[in-house]
Amino acid sequence: MPNLYLVHVNMKKARGDLKKHSISKHNKNEVRVWVKAENPDMACSLAVGRICRDISEACKMGKLRSAKFIDKIKHLMSVTKVMPAS
Repeated sequence: MPNLYLVHVNMKKARGDLKKHSISKHNKNEVRVWVKAENPDMACSLAVGRICRDISEACKMGKLRSAKFIDKIKHLMSVTKVMPAS
């Protein structure tokens, strides 16, 4: 049975690239995402995937090649905290 987790993702290193390409979605120092997952590891993976998907959709609005850009952003993100919902 999946549990609800709050995942904190550090986006400080990625902010410059997001701002440079005029992407305002998730353009903060720390992003918090709620996910349903079986365990904390899966929660981290789902949270990063959701952020990447949101940024990819924003890239499609412009003329940016999203695959390489998303891969770069994914490597600049880091999960700082995973908390189960109480």
